[in-house]
Amino acid sequence: MRTGKVCAVCAFAWAAVFVAAPVAMAAVDKVICVPWQGDPAKQHTAVNNVGIKLKGVVKTTDTTTVWYKWVYGDGSESAVSSLSGSTSYNVEAAHTYLGAVGTPFTAQLMVDHVDNTMVNAVIDNYNVKIEADGFDARVNMAIDNGLWYLHKAQWTNTSTLSFNGQPVTVWSSYGSYFASPTASAVLSFEINGHHEDGDETQDPYVTNVKRGLNWLFNGYYGNTNYPMLRAYSIGAEPGGDPDSRPNGIGIEVRDYDYNPCYEGGMIMDAIIATNTPGKSCGRDFDGDGQPETYLEVIQDMVDMYCWGQYDSATYGGWRYGWEQGPDNSACQWAAIGMIPAEQDWGCTIPQWVKDYNNGWLTSSYNVSGRYFGYTGTGAGNDSSFACRPSGMVQMVMSVNSYLADSRWIGAESWFADNLATFLSHRTHYGWYAFVKAMRLSGPDRIAAGQNEEELSNGLNWYRGTTSIGWTLINTQESDGSWPAGSQTTHPGNYGDTFVTAWSIGMLKPALFAASPIASFTASPNPTYSDYDILFDPTGSGHSAPGKNIDNLVLFQWDWDNNGVYDESYTEPELVYHAFHATVLPQEFPVTLRVTDDDNLTATYTLIIRISNPPHPPVANAGGPYIVSLSPGDTITLDGSRSYDPNEGTHEAGAPPGTPNDTIIAWDWDFYGAPFNYTDGSGEIVPAAYTLPGTYNVGLRVTDNTDLAFPSSPEGNLTDEDFTTAKVYAALDPASVGAAIGCHSVVLSWATDGTFDVIRSTSGVNTGFTVIGTATGTSFADGDVVEGQTYHYRLVRESENRMSAPVSITYTFDFTRCELIHDLDASAKVGVVLLTWSDVPGAVRYHIYRSTAPDVACEAGNEIATCTECLYYDTAVVNGTPYYYRVGVEMARMEGVSNEATVTPPLPPPEMHCSAALDWDWVYQNHPTMTQNRHKCILTITLDDPLGLPETPYVVTVTQNAASAGDVVIQPTADKFVWEILGSRYLVGRSGHVVLDVTVRTLFGRRSCQCTAELDVVRLADIDRNGGTEPGDMAMLVNRLNGITPPGYEVRHFDIDGNGGAEPGDMAVMVNILNGIVP
Repeated sequence: MRTGKVCAVCAFAWAAVFVAAPVAMAAVDKVICVPWQGDPAKQHTAVNNVGIKLKGVVKTTDTTTVWYKWVYGDGSESAVSSLSGSTSYNVEAAHTYLGAVGTPFTAQLMVDHVDNTMVNAVIDNYNVKIEADGFDARVNMAIDNGLWYLHKAQWTNTSTLSFNGQPVTVWSSYGSYFASPTASAVLSFEINGHHEDGDETQDPYVTNVKRGLNWLFNGYYGNTNYPMLRAYSIGAEPGGDPDSRPNGIGIEVRDYDYNPCYEGGMIMDAIIATNTPGKSCGRDFDGDGQPETYLEVIQDMVDMYCWGQYDSATYGGWRYGWEQGPDNSACQWAAIGMIPAEQDWGCTIPQWVKDYNNGWLTSSYNVSGRYFGYTGTGAGNDSSFACRPSGMVQMVMSVNSYLADSRWIGAESWFADNLATFLSHRTHYGWYAFVKAMRLSGPDRIAAGQNEEELSNGLNWYRGTTSIGWTLINTQESDGSWPAGSQTTHPGNYGDTFVTAWSIGMLKPALFAASPIASFTASPNPTYSDYDILFDPTGSGHSAPGKNIDNLVLFQWDWDNNGVYDESYTEPELVYHAFHATVLPQEFPVTLRVTDDDNLTATYTLIIRISNPPHPPVANAGGPYIVSLSPGDTITLDGSRSYDPNEGTHEAGAPPGTPNDTIIAWDWDFYGAPFNYTDGSGEIVPAAYTLPGTYNVGLRVTDNTDLAFPSSPEGNLTDEDFTTAKVYAALDPASVGAAIGCHSVVLSWATDGTFDVIRSTSGVNTGFTVIGTATGTSFADGDVVEGQTYHYRLVRESENRMSAPVSITYTFDFTRCELIHDLDASAKVGVVLLTWSDVPGAVRYHIYRSTAPDVACEAGNEIATCTECLYYDTAVVNGTPYYYRVGVEMARMEGVSNEATVTPPLPPPEMHCSAALDWDWVYQNHPTMTQNRHKCILTITLDDPLGLPETPYVVTVTQNAASAGDVVIQPTADKFVWEILGSRYLVGRSGHVVLDVTVRTLFGRRSCQCTAELDVVRLADIDRNGGTEPGDMAMLVNRLNGITPPGYEVRHFDIDGNGGAEPGDMAVMVNILNGIVP
């Protein structure tokens, strides 16, 4: 823990419950510092040199002694005190902070159950920030103290019981009324961000609301005859049926003392402010076996008021009991409950109820007095200070176009003329009615072009010099309550709970809901006349749990303080505006009004000061910053946006050589209060942190006034700005990779898990927002812009762990976008065919080829373009693997295909064949004379390198068409052996014959050809001279006589083809010679 200078402390005081001597050790159950608006991260408001009250709750497991102290976060701390005798303690301390506007402080409440050393302390933080001392800061401080008062004012005893047996808490204020004071207190907490569904371990006011609501729904006092709420049988009325659900009942406030018309509206407001209409109240009011929801309870309470309205032929209102003659004091409470029931929760109010109420308003309005009377036109007590605004509240509910109604105009004009008089009478009851009338009419007045915080004469009733706001701020008592006694309206003393709760409600911009928050900074301020000032509304937000600046839908600026908003924006835009001063110095109040998504508004006013130089510089510490303890992560603080509005100028008339004003020093404090600015120096500086946590960071800039404006008595001027550095523990994975994807940046990391992905365009330490949740080991960010540098981190916020950053500049790479998923490549010898599906919008396709995988889509690999979804690549080498991708061109190259690969096949090895005949000639045949026995055997020989025994071949043998002779070709059982028969004698031709032989594989992919030749000889033409004649007979006779001419064989003389030369051959020849051929 750092130590440093001790800020001056004006005073401090302690308040605790049951302080006693130690007896034994108690365990500390919880230490809970009160959070501002229910959010532990928000900061309580302080102003420089004005005391505030730090507030916390300590819970223990038994009543023995514990010790505690406050560490104020400014270098000072309290003495150690002890607590005993209870298990719950309210602990507070008064402290005064000193510092520039914006200075943050983190105080701590430390509670030790062992001894006073604080070695074993349980600690909770109390966040404080110094704001400009003005109306808005004082409102926050008043509300903060008022809520603490209400927290301490709650009570229970043995008579405060519940139907559901769950804990309750009670507030009382006036008489024996326990419902409406409790509801008023609960409403005060709710409209300041403390809701029953909040975290009781972080917000003690959540318990107040939770138990207070249970008291309203399920509580009873003493015995069940005195429940806070009870069912009441209702029926038809002269004006109509009030039972809107319908279930035959209304719900009224019974309480211990009975005044249902007065109390009901307050209970309704507290329930409606939960903003949970569908939640079960836990109690069955109508006996149907099902507990009512909050909404059903409210509708039944509306029905109760509708039934209980006074029954008159012309008017109706409410008083103490149901159906009694009305008075305007009671009537406002019916309206204050029914208005939000109808507007916010959609409950039904029959028109006849409003019509009767309007009749009552007419009959009770005093035209000359400009007021609504008490039970008629008479003023009632204190000149109808309470009844006048009560009538206005009813008009909002019951009268159409009420702003143009003479009754409204008259009553409102009285307040415009007599606001100071009205506020001089202490009547919190009347003031509250007035504020309700103003706030409830606010949306309608805004729609009519009026200012919701101004009366018709321009007086600001809320924040003006004479206003309800300043009246309440200035009259709050030291214990946080407001004066309950000496009220000018009946009964004179309403009790502290009522007036405190009502006062808190009057100080808030909304009556029944947590309101938006308006806030802005202006820089430089002070500055020159006609100098542009930057107005930054990004400090605005919302006080409702779960809401923030994103729920604000309108930002309006009033530059000239006339109640008319001059500029409007739907986003929190940074706005420049200059002011022309007619005299110096001169002040210009500027007001920002924000509107949220529920049409609730809030305002903030800041004084702009125009003066002569020298003006102080403007510090800008940048941030908020983040860094992790992951390896390689660093943090740099950047104060370069600081500036001096007097930059480049010096005092007029100063001696020659007088230097110009400028910033001469940037001094940093890395670790928070006390801010001594000794941790770093320079515009941009590295910082170092070794432990996780959120650190307040301060920057002080100093200018050159002493030399540039030598006559100024102020010396060098300074300005301070504050931000935070959040340090995360290391995350596994500690590092992240980034790569360009298809219209995206793709992040990857090593460790599987679920992480939030955060991104910044401002740098590695600032400007991060969550862009998604990643599960696994990768994440694609598709919301990227060309040329933008992005910085990414992974974070697991629940564990306060974060990775180191990774940075990448996004440039579109069409190769990362796979628009074609079905590119196919097929090949034959010498050609590759590419096909793909058409891409809508494509104007051209680019073909890229490589002989290595992961083909780069670049000019060196582009081989062609085409417009069809196919391409033949013939410039290929068979046997070489090729890799292809197709690029898609639209207005530009937009994407690519998948990668396809194919290898064109090598041509198959040639197969060879040869054909051989056993004889090179053959006789013609005759069916009877030779019985077709003259033939040759053709044998085909195949040489096929790829052939296998089982390879199917097809063999064809044909006679070449150019042959002179004819043969008959006959296959055998062996496809490679054929019989070649001579042609038929006297029918076929004789002569030379060429045989064409083809051998091919079954499907014809490979084949070979060869030939064989032979002569076909006429039958019995032994000497082959072209015919059969006596010479042939002579040769046959010689053969038969054993004389064979040289060169002749038996085959030549075997005329009948039976295998030898014998007399049968002679017979055939004789027949041929004699012309006898069968």
